[in-house]
Amino acid sequence: MPPPMWLTDIPKNFKLVEGGEKKMGSKTYLIIGGVIIALILGYVTFKGNLSPTNSVPVPTTVENTPVVSNPTEEKVEYNDTGFTPESITVKKGTSVTWINKSQKPMWVASAIHPTHRELPGFDQLESVGNDSEYSYTFDKIGNWKYHNHVSPSDFGSVVVE
Repeated sequence: MPPPMWLTDIPKNFKLVEGGEKKMGSKTYLIIGGVIIALILGYVTFKGNLSPTNSVPVPTTVENTPVVSNPTEEKVEYNDTGFTPESITVKKGTSVTWINKSQKPMWVASAIHPTHRELPGFDQLESVGNDSEYSYTFDKIGNWKYHNHVSPSDFGSVVVE
């Protein structure tokens, strides 16, 4: 009796195992393993070089465009009616200086009165008289409310972008 037709179509690198299943030989595994290793080595070698090399340079300046500088220092006056301006918007890293132009003592501190915990470190820690100053550099983005600790009804805010 001749063997069944499906047995005559088996490639030489396949072996027939118990139950009639086909199994790949060790040579096939070596070829597949070699391809996988080549792919991994190719990825590791070229992963940093996937960006295009023929990119078009982008101009960094445009003629006749006004240059706007980002101030790194802002000033707020404290007068007999409160802080002026009451609210300012600054860039991250900007220093704000409060100048006492009032007849009252000034102690600039972060909200919430009396704990000053909204922005730890933003606290003058003492009251000062006329023409005295206090500066703080804002390194954290947010809307930071503040007040005069010795006159808490005088308040303002610094928006840091």
